[in-house]
Parts: sequence; C-alpha cells; structure tokens
Amino acid sequence: MERWICTLLAMLMLTGCGSWGSVGIGIPYTPIGVGVSAPMSKNYTYVPLQVESIPTGAEIRINGQVVGSAPLKVYVPFGRGFWGDAKGSAQLTARKGGYMVEGVPLFAVEGGISNEPGGAPIRTLTVSLRQAE
Repeated sequence: MERWICTLLAMLMLTGCGSWGSVGIGIPYTPIGVGVSAPMSKNYTYVPLQVESIPTGAEIRINGQVVGSAPLKVYVPFGRGFWGDAKGSAQLTARKGGYMVEGVPLFAVEGGISNEPGGAPIRTLTVSLRQAE
C-alpha cells in the first residue's frame, strides 16, 4: 500500500498537479481572506518574508499585486536560477489611508531576501509609513 501511495505522489509531482499555491491566509467558514491564491510557476522560486508595518494594517503589494495587510507572511517570487536558486528582484509596496506610499526593493541573495543588493538576508521587514502632509 505504501509503495502505491509513493508512486501516485511521484506521478502527480511529475505531471505538475498540485502546482497551485497560496499567498496569505483565509479564515475558514467566513468570507474573510488575507492574501491571494495563485498558480505557483515552476519558473519562479518563492522565498518567505514576514512583513510588518508601522502603523499596523498597511496594504501590502508584491510586484503590484495585493497580498494582504500587515502583519503577514508573504512568499516573494524571484526568478529561478540554473540550480533552482532564487535570482533577481521584486518590489514591495505598503500603503494606508492618511500615510504616504512606501516602496521597498527586494533582492534575492544567498540565504533569502535582502532590501539592498548583495546585503545580508533578512527574515522580517518592517515598513515605517510617514503621515501625509
């Protein structure tokens, strides 16, 4: 029985089934959802990042697509290198009513994500928004 299950799982993985992923969370049995569900492409590597904002509740976008409100964990898509490693950059944008929009460039680095090219990897990014004048 175990061999049959392993064979089935291997076949599903090879055919690309189950290639849908979720960015964000949903609350079961309610219409409330945070983030989006989208097909996860084999051409990208997804790197996790915890995003927080000051003040809390800022709308977070990755490459122009809304993924939820801070604080939240996002999976940032980067190009896939020859060996499956992440490469390239992405743009995170935070916005909240009464505050100026704040953009943060994100870069794929060895070991994760950095907010500067070639910088040390970070696990959490806190975006501070300035009040609009």
